[in-house]
Parts: sequence; C-alpha cells; structure tokens
Amino acid sequence: MLVTSVILCLSVHGVAAAAPDPAAGAAGEPADLSPVPRVVAVTLDREITNTTRDYFFAGLAHAEASHAAALLVLLDTPGGLMEATREMVREILEAEVPVIVYVSPPGARAGSAGVFLTLAAHVAAMAPTTHIGAAHPVGLLGGDVEGVMGKKVENDAAAFAKSLAETRARNMDWAEKAVRESIAVPAAEALQNKVIDLIATDAAALLQSIDGRQVQVGGAPFTLHTANAKVEPFAMSGRQTLVTFLANPDLIYFLLLFGLFLLFVEFKSPGLVVPGVVGVLLLALVLGVQLLPVNFVGVLLIIAAVALFITEIYVSSFGLLAGGGIVCLIVGSYLLFDVPGSSLRVQPVVIWSVALTFAALVLIVGVLLVRAKRQGATSGVEAMVGEEGVVFEDIRPERPGKIHARGAYWTASCSVPAAAGSRVRIKKMDGAKAEVELVPGSGEGAAVSPPTTR
Repeated sequence: MLVTSVILCLSVHGVAAAAPDPAAGAAGEPADLSPVPRVVAVTLDREITNTTRDYFFAGLAHAEASHAAALLVLLDTPGGLMEATREMVREILEAEVPVIVYVSPPGARAGSAGVFLTLAAHVAAMAPTTHIGAAHPVGLLGGDVEGVMGKKVENDAAAFAKSLAETRARNMDWAEKAVRESIAVPAAEALQNKVIDLIATDAAALLQSIDGRQVQVGGAPFTLHTANAKVEPFAMSGRQTLVTFLANPDLIYFLLLFGLFLLFVEFKSPGLVVPGVVGVLLLALVLGVQLLPVNFVGVLLIIAAVALFITEIYVSSFGLLAGGGIVCLIVGSYLLFDVPGSSLRVQPVVIWSVALTFAALVLIVGVLLVRAKRQGATSGVEAMVGEEGVVFEDIRPERPGKIHARGAYWTASCSVPAAAGSRVRIKKMDGAKAEVELVPGSGEGAAVSPPTTR
C-alpha cells in the first residue's frame, strides 16, 4: 500500500512537470503576452480639400474603433481650404487616440493649412530637408487679402495658430509670425524654435523615439507605446481617390474651358449632341458638384472672354474684342478660386500659357480671314463677280436676257440694252441671276451657240 502511494505521488509530480507552463515561451523563456502595438497611418500629400478631410475623418475613426496606439499622419501639403482644416483640427483636439503629424518624406512641406495641422498634433515631427510655414491668407494674384476683410481674415488665422501652439506648449510667437509674416523654416530651425517636437529620418525611427512619451489625450495624460509598432496604412476609398484626383485647381480650370468650348461647338453645329452633352456634364461637374469652391465672378469673366473671342472671329474689330477677351480671361482665371478661406489657385504659368494660346489662335484666325477677304471668292456664284461674258440672248432694261460666262448660261439684267454677241462684265450675283454692264468699246462679239450634247 505504501509502495502504491509513493508510485502515485511520483506519477502526479511527473505529469505536472511535463505540463507546459502558460507563462513560458517555446524555448522555456517567459512568454510576452502583450500585443504588438498598431499605428494607423493616413497620407495627406495633396491640397487640403473636403475630400481629404473626409479621408482623415475615416482614418481617425478607424484608429479609434480598432484601439490603435496612435494615428500617424504623413503630411506633405502646400495648403488648401481653411474650413476643412479647422474641422480636421477640431477632430484632432477631440480625438480618443494620439495623433502624430509627421512632415515627410524628405523634401516635403507643411505649408499654409499644414501649419495648423502640425501645431494641433499631439506629437509634431519632421523629416530632414523638409520645411514648415507660410500660413498667411492668400488673395488675388497670390498676394495679401486687402482692406478690412483682409485684416479680419489675418487676425482670425493668427489667433487660431496661437491658440493651437499654446494648447500643445509650442512656440506661440512663431505661430503668429507664420500667419502674419508668412515665415517658413526648415526642420532643424523648427525644432530649435520649439515648433515641432523632434526630427526623425523615417516613420520607424519616429515611433521608436516617442515610445514612453506622455501627451494629453482628451484632457488626460496618455503614455505612448509605439516601440516596434506595426504601421497599418489606411487607404482612400475608390470614390475619394477619384474625387481627390479631380479636385485639382489646374484640372478644374481646363475642364471649365473645355466644357465652354464643347458648348460653342454644339451651338455652331446643332444636332451633334455629343459635344453639348459632354460640355454640360463638365460644367455641372465644375459648377454644380463643386469639387472645389469657385468664385462665380471669375466664372462669368471666363465666359465673357470666350464670347469675345468668338465675336472677334465674326466681327472685325481690329483686335479690340480679342484684347478685351484676353484681359477677361486672365483676371477671371486668377479670380476663379479666390474665395475666403482657400489658398487654392490656378498656377500662373498655366493661366498665362492658356491666355497666350487663345491670343495666338485668335490672331491666326484673324489673319486668315483678312487674307480671304483680300483674295475674294474663288468658288461658287460669288466668284463670278468681275468675270466677263458674251450676251447670248438680247437684254433689255425691262426684260432680262441670257449671257454665257465660265462655260455656263446665266439669266442676266442690264440697265442699258445689250445685243446678242456684246461683251459684258458681271457686277453682282443674286443666286443664279447676274447683273451686268457693257464692257466699254467691246462691240459685238461672235454669236454664241448653245451647248450640244453628244
């Protein structure tokens, strides 16, 4: 009995020793039960528009719903819509996960709207050879917004930038100067001036550097756990990708001009249908859907420019109408996206290239028309004016007769009698009827026989 008890105890001990320890790893090391941290990444590498705002909202919502360690914003933008930027900033300030803005890759910039997003971030970082700044509100021709409205816009933007810098304990003076003086600084100077928190060569180095840093999320302290984090890119939807591609000031500008051109083709040649339908769709896309906010004064000036160019082709004004059209086109192009709270503009090189192209086309058409007028008609009944012929059937002032000219017979009238065989010159054509005059000293020519058929 004693032996049996001893054997049973030894068996139980052996089984317990053979059972795997839940706290041990495969090689006998203690297992690490903590999950690998995840960071959701969104890429903002274009102008800030309503579509990029929606994409950012979706990425942030996904990061919050999946309990990610942070949202990483890879930023490279020249600016964009101020209202969309403000909405994005509000979401950052109310986010349930830390938002890290990283100006990258090397050579990228955080311009205009990008300054506000960077200042609002829980962690602001930049890659080497990047820069930040120039957040001054932009007006017509890319300059300052003038007058009382300009001051209101500038003061509002400056206060907004200062409040964000104060919230994140960043350089408030620099934030104000970025708006009022349009200053821009490289990454190293931004770090020295406490505009950003650090410089990192890549996203992995950034996440490693900020591991353990404390930030304020939702008004409470939050410790970042981002070492060796897995970065999960959050892609745009198909619709967002398409709209983002179309929401380009230069592309919208070309679509507007092309839509107006197609409508002109339809009006010029009614019944083609396709140019009219496509033209209407393009104008609806630009003006109805409003991928980007437009200034309708600019739209009207561009329409007036096209109308003046067309009128110049049909009405000889010695270039006055064409000159007015070019002025309307240039001013309208600069005004097209000149709306409050937007830094989006058509590039000047595009505007002047289009204006010079229109001017060249109008000039070429004008030269061809002048040459055609000087040369006169070369075909049709108009070409008969000035031609000489022979009277085939007597002409009386009260009764038309017939003449033979250019191998054909024509009904002709004359203010004086013209006997058969007389030479006459055609003064005017009215359809198949000619008004003629006697050729001085021509006398009576040979009688003309009617054509024969073989």
